[in-house]
Amino acid sequence: MSLEPLWPSKILHDIHRLEVTLERVLDLTDFSLLAKFGIEEHSFESHSYEVEQAISSAARFLEYQGILVPNARYRGTNLVVYPDLEGALNGLSRVASEPVDWSSWRAQNGKRPSRRQV
Repeated sequence: MSLEPLWPSKILHDIHRLEVTLERVLDLTDFSLLAKFGIEEHSFESHSYEVEQAISSAARFLEYQGILVPNARYRGTNLVVYPDLEGALNGLSRVASEPVDWSSWRAQNGKRPSRRQV
């Protein structure tokens, strides 16, 4: 959303909390591990993800049901699920939903600090 020319003000969205149970998940949240693949934290600012996409494709090929990765724009972690793999969606259920106020969300979830700013 932050890459859009205008930040949404009147667009209504819901945030869903999910419970996810997967048997095979590759955890790539440690930047020291990602550095071994040539991925540096500051490189996320470029929005060029060829290496990350190749790693994701390899994880999918090796039949991981999902991967945990750092969020590129905000502090946090993303779970990427490969829904076509057997059993990947069996352990997925919605726990709760609530409307999101983007202004409040943006204030609470500050942008990922780049190494250049630290």
